Amino acid sequence: MKVYIQLIILQTLLLVLFSALFVGINQKSQKHLAHTYQSLEAKEALTFDQLVNLKRESMKTLAMDYSYWQDLIDWIQEPNMEWVEKQFEESLNTYGVDLFCIYDSKGKRLTPTLDADLVSTTQSGVRFPDQLPTTILNRPIDQWFQATFDQTPKGIRELFYAPIQPQSDHDRSGKHYGYLATASYWDTEFIHELETLTGATIYLNNDEFNQTSNSDHISFQRSYHDYQERPIITLNVYKKLPVASQLIQKQAHHRTLILVAFTIGGICLLAFIYVTISRPLRKLSRAMETGDNQILESITHSQSEFKHLAQLIVENTKHKQLLQTEIENRRTFEQQLLTAKTRAEQANRAKSQFLANISHETRTPLHTISGFTALLSESNLDDDQQKTLEHIRENADHLVKMLSDIIDLSSIEAEEMKPQRRELNVRELFDEIVAAAQSHAAVKKLEIIEEFSTTIPEVIRTDYARLRHALLSVVDNAIKFTDEGSITLRANYVDTTNEPALTFEVIDTGIGMSEDVLESIFEAFYQMDDSDSRRYGGGGLGLAIARGIARLLGGSIEAESTLGEGTTIRLILPQAAIETKSPLVAANKAE
Repeated sequence: MKVYIQLIILQTLLLVLFSALFVGINQKSQKHLAHTYQSLEAKEALTFDQLVNLKRESMKTLAMDYSYWQDLIDWIQEPNMEWVEKQFEESLNTYGVDLFCIYDSKGKRLTPTLDADLVSTTQSGVRFPDQLPTTILNRPIDQWFQATFDQTPKGIRELFYAPIQPQSDHDRSGKHYGYLATASYWDTEFIHELETLTGATIYLNNDEFNQTSNSDHISFQRSYHDYQERPIITLNVYKKLPVASQLIQKQAHHRTLILVAFTIGGICLLAFIYVTISRPLRKLSRAMETGDNQILESITHSQSEFKHLAQLIVENTKHKQLLQTEIENRRTFEQQLLTAKTRAEQANRAKSQFLANISHETRTPLHTISGFTALLSESNLDDDQQKTLEHIRENADHLVKMLSDIIDLSSIEAEEMKPQRRELNVRELFDEIVAAAQSHAAVKKLEIIEEFSTTIPEVIRTDYARLRHALLSVVDNAIKFTDEGSITLRANYVDTTNEPALTFEVIDTGIGMSEDVLESIFEAFYQMDDSDSRRYGGGGLGLAIARGIARLLGGSIEAESTLGEGTTIRLILPQAAIETKSPLVAANKAE
């Protein structure tokens, strides 16, 4: 991609970034402004509520104070208008009460409806009723000092009906000796007083009022209910906010300054990128295309980073060429190794086939020798001749066994040996191995110790001949390297970490071996040193064949040894390999 295309993309990204920043700042300003409106509206609404409650509390205070008065109870017993005029002459105007009236305990009016100047009014719909309705007399305690509203020809008024009780009735839950009624008009004068106090314009019950706030004013509504929570009166409040208008203009000015600053900053940044990055990159690109390193000389000292970059590019190109050469050499070497491996495998197969063929061809004359020695031993020969024939027969049998081992090992390595599984009695197999071990160990006068666990299943399914061959190979190896002591044959059924398994262990007290050669004993033709083959004989195939058979049967073989103390060879057949149910699992379920 050309440098100028990259610059166009960079400029576009910067433009998008600046636009996003501007939009973000603008949105944040709008949110801040909206929050300011909400705060102002909440503050103004709270102030308005406090002022309205202050005006309403004065009438409620008169109703509560004068109804909690023993003298008024005494007056109810003997009504006297002169006493009323004397006691309430100045109180009504002080507490902002427009109408006033007193009732007896049964709700019958005792005084006329008096205004703030204690002048009686008889206007219908304005004066208090002669008899209080039962809805008022039967009010619960918690509703007595809650205001109610009604509509009169003179407008909406707020009413308080307070029960008259003695001062000894502290919780005012006792007998009602009478009732004190007060009223205050929410008229034009009342609204004008609120407007003067709040600095707002107030509309009473205006259904067309638009409750919206904008840059120069706020508006809200307040509804007032009677003691039964029915809405009676609604005040629509509208207040201008010149401070908010100034705030908006100031914020708009700030946004303009920010936009100009972003624009100038973007232009300066693009110019800086062109001078310090774009132009040197073009020179480097042209130098790489043409291979002319003299172009690098035109880069000034302030652009030495790009000169260093060009040098790194040249060095990297040389390094890549060296790596490519190394890769080609390694590929050639790997191909040679693969060819050598293939040839070695072919040679190994040819060797195995050759050994098998030679073994087959050699066993026939050896069997003939064994046969003739047997016939000769039945003739009339003296003792020396019989010993010679016996020696010939033993050596012939030994050669036949070695050839058989070679054939078996070749079959295992060629994966031609297949297991022939059948059911067999483990105890009978173990006894047979013990008998063979006792026969072989008798020559060295070694003690044979047998240990057969009671947890072993009676019958398993595996290749009898192969398993017997492997066990005899291990036993023969143990006897061969043990000059004195004992050979222990142990059969057990253990529950390993993975699954139950049948194990055969051959433990000798022979020469043992060091840990560094322990794994090598299962390799074919392995001898610990040259002296072993001369002293103990053998071709080093027994344990290799045993390991191959163990793997063939689905098991494994392992060894433990201490130099000078003896060796333990363990053949392990997992439960899945012997195709039987675990007696340990069955016993656990039975418990």
